[in-house]
Amino acid sequence: MKKNKNKYLNFPVSFLKNPSLDVILELALQFCSYEMMVLNNGDKSYFDSLVQSIGFSVDKFELYNYDSKKLYEEYKKDVRCGVNLDAFINYLNTVKPNTDKDDYNLEFRAYCATKAVIGNKQYKKTRYKEIFSLMFGYTCYDEIKPETRLKLAKIDDSRYLKRLLEKLQNKWHLRVYSRNSRGLYISYKLSLHKLILEVKKNKYIYKNKQQIAEKKADKILDKLINDDVLVIDDDCVIDGDS
Repeated sequence: MKKNKNKYLNFPVSFLKNPSLDVILELALQFCSYEMMVLNNGDKSYFDSLVQSIGFSVDKFELYNYDSKKLYEEYKKDVRCGVNLDAFINYLNTVKPNTDKDDYNLEFRAYCATKAVIGNKQYKKTRYKEIFSLMFGYTCYDEIKPETRLKLAKIDDSRYLKRLLEKLQNKWHLRVYSRNSRGLYISYKLSLHKLILEVKKNKYIYKNKQQIAEKKADKILDKLINDDVLVIDDDCVIDGDS
């Protein structure tokens, strides 16, 4: 396979609603190739180089182009996940005979979900519910129908998702930090050490900003009272039990 210089497929997470990874790849190729043509004033060369680099063929370009346009117009505003194209193809082509297909499918979905969460940031905070939702093409947990949640009950479990993320740490170099925190912080760009430092640094900055803001608010309040602009009446004090 030729090395593809167009490294990433930046496709809508909605495509993950499809149960087949092969179909997801085809939809991603359609969407991304058409988007690149739009960005390059209809230049078809990107599409040609993309399909040649992975051995993907289309008999009638005009028909494929028409379908791609419909797909693009429908999903162009959706939340995206950026996936390395070479990694995607290699993953599809290196399934071992004894590999459980469900585990194989879910692992890649978790990878796509974490990529969607992080976007172009160095790291992001997330929760298991968000990762679960994105794995199946939903941007919000509440979008998932109760009957669908029931079918996916085994996966909609923090312990199961934690084990899934551990696989991503081993195979895809995901870094996860969640000690003493609601939710978890994830990154593909930072080492675990740097991720922890960044999280602690930003917590410290946020805490100090809050303290500074509170001090400023107290000063403003004192000034208003001293200038008789604001009057505090004892009868206006609200009892917490009332």
